[in-house]
Amino acid sequence: MLADANAIRQVALSDSCQEALNGQLNNYAIETPVYYSEYPNSEQQRRYAFQGACAILLVNVLILKALAVS
Repeated sequence: MLADANAIRQVALSDSCQEALNGQLNNYAIETPVYYSEYPNSEQQRRYAFQGACAILLVNVLILKALAVS
């Protein structure tokens, strides 16, 4: 029973942190490599513009509705 618990614990610890031989836990997060973002292509730019227009429309509708009910 105890061996099963230790095996499960080792599997759970192996993904996110390391355990030293003396039982101390190293809880530091695993750091991902840093990379530069790429400039959005024309399709992504159109999608961003459409999302922005929808957001502006939604905010305007909410403001006008709030003014109408007050």
